[in-house]
Amino acid sequence: MGLPPIESTKVLIDSLDLPMTPEEYLAEAKSKLEENFVDADLMPGATELIQHLHKVGIPMAVATSSQRREYDLKVTKHQELFKLMSHVVCSDDPLVKNGKPAPDIYLAAAQRFTNPPKSPSNVLVLEDAASGVQAAKTAGMLCVMVPDERLDPAKTKLADKVIKSLNELDLNEFGISSVTS
Repeated sequence: MGLPPIESTKVLIDSLDLPMTPEEYLAEAKSKLEENFVDADLMPGATELIQHLHKVGIPMAVATSSQRREYDLKVTKHQELFKLMSHVVCSDDPLVKNGKPAPDIYLAAAQRFTNPPKSPSNVLVLEDAASGVQAAKTAGMLCVMVPDERLDPAKTKLADKVIKSLNELDLNEFGISSVTS
């Protein structure tokens, strides 16, 4: 999770000893993935969190390892919610020279805010992938991880905090007023 597509495909092919190149696999998988992307659901608590942060004036952005076309498909069912984001930076953005775990995507996202943060340490990143946590920490940002329950706990150690669900996020820990009813 969180690696550029060609890198994650190499890991998959090597792990399963598949008789194909990463490019062949990606071509076969692309149409199947795109069919499923349009039905992507949000993590539990995401809607409430995004709405609250917008309501209290906290600027938000998306920094995703997905390419722009994939991202657009994934948010098909959630267009109104994602309009609350200041901007979106995808892996195929010209400012992203290196994918996660390099910090490029988070640094690009931070600089695109109307009022960029004075310090990367003023940015809170929510991540689900170990490579994304590494990217955020390398960028000098705070990072809360919401990992897949099957992820090896050793891969969560770089995160400033690990939670099982966005519903567990205590914004007060990060100087942000908590969600109100």
